[in-house]
Amino acid sequence: MNIPRLSCSLLSAFILFSSCDEDAAKYKEPQLSGYVDRFIEQASLHGQDVSADKWTVEFGEVEGNFCGVAEDLKVIISEDCWNKMPESGREALMFHELGHALLGRSHKNERLPNGDFASLMTEDPTMLYSAYTPLKRLYYFEELFNESTSPPVWSLPKTNATVIFKDTIKLDNGWQFKLSGSPNHSQSINSSVFVSPSSSLQITSAGTGSGYSYWTYFIIPENIPEGTPVDVRVKIKTEHLNGDGANIIVRGDVAGDNLPAFVYSTHETTSMVGTDDFVEYGVKYPTSRTSSIDSVSSSYYPAIVRGRFTSMMSK
Repeated sequence: MNIPRLSCSLLSAFILFSSCDEDAAKYKEPQLSGYVDRFIEQASLHGQDVSADKWTVEFGEVEGNFCGVAEDLKVIISEDCWNKMPESGREALMFHELGHALLGRSHKNERLPNGDFASLMTEDPTMLYSAYTPLKRLYYFEELFNESTSPPVWSLPKTNATVIFKDTIKLDNGWQFKLSGSPNHSQSINSSVFVSPSSSLQITSAGTGSGYSYWTYFIIPENIPEGTPVDVRVKIKTEHLNGDGANIIVRGDVAGDNLPAFVYSTHETTSMVGTDDFVEYGVKYPTSRTSSIDSVSSSYYPAIVRGRFTSMMSK
């Protein structure tokens, strides 16, 4: 009679262990599991004991303009967003959603003294830091698990501006003109219409075609402290510019990475349409540890997918 009891005990143990394995694997979408484990490890390092055993973490549809959501014991990540993000953005997104799910954190859109967002719990955390800003990453992890974390040294306001690059747009210069699609645009260096340099960059459209064109310039940033904001200023003159108008874009690229370290533009904040004399526009962005950024490109272009323009010039 002892043997049947022993067999029954072994069977029960097997069922129990199988059930535990299923619970542990429930949240582990293969591409997301490492981030969950990393979050739990970081929580432990910050003195918090959290568990994701009751949560399902998976790819799925996310309503609105969000890349993730945490509700009803589910963290759902938009796979389309995910595939367009660098590694640092994926980590920040997962930690943000797990902050909702496992820490009970709400959105926090307060700013640091230098203008950066103060928390990973801001509505879009995906560009707060990169692989090249270790001090920023460290701070955002600290604040995630301890809301009373003090602002870091790198976030102190910067009051003394330093010019690191100023282009005089000579006839022989480093600007490159590029086309996307078939916009029927032409370019020139205009030496008769300008503000302070002796010439300006010009794009002219025949009013047909689709797509866009742009001027772009690459620089290698050096000796810019981490956390220091950089302000890119461009003066633009427009003539009969309509449709989506013009934009200024600043993008940081790292050799070997398929995705940029950051992209900032005037698209959501400034409308450049119609006819106007030279007006100065700008894009301000927080820097990374720029010695690790191989190039920063500054571009301006008219988006004419739903419109057309006659000409645009840039100083």
